[in-house]
Amino acid sequence: MPREAVMAIRRGMLLFRQGDVLGSLVEFDKAIELDTRQKAYLWQRGLSLYYVDRFEEGAEQFRIDVAQNPNDTEESIWCFLCEAQLYGVDEARKRFLEVAEIQDLLCGKL
Repeated sequence: MPREAVMAIRRGMLLFRQGDVLGSLVEFDKAIELDTRQKAYLWQRGLSLYYVDRFEEGAEQFRIDVAQNPNDTEESIWCFLCEAQLYGVDEARKRFLEVAEIQDLLCGKL
């Protein structure tokens, strides 16, 4: 991973913690410009998108992340929260991302 992309992610995380959510988005987007592979792992960007009411983009970010890591329950929940804002809770439930580990547990495979 290019060093510049790593630094942009770190700056984005720091800005988010400091309450500069828009600034964090700028840094996360910069990281993706520097290294497009980062988009599949930048769940932090999804949080920033949620907090600036960009729910559709947030849901997309979380779906990309879960596709990369199907055991990621938090991203599934954040995706649900984004989609609940867009479509309402009932529709968001229908669209809820199944997380592999939870699915296996519920089916008695674990």
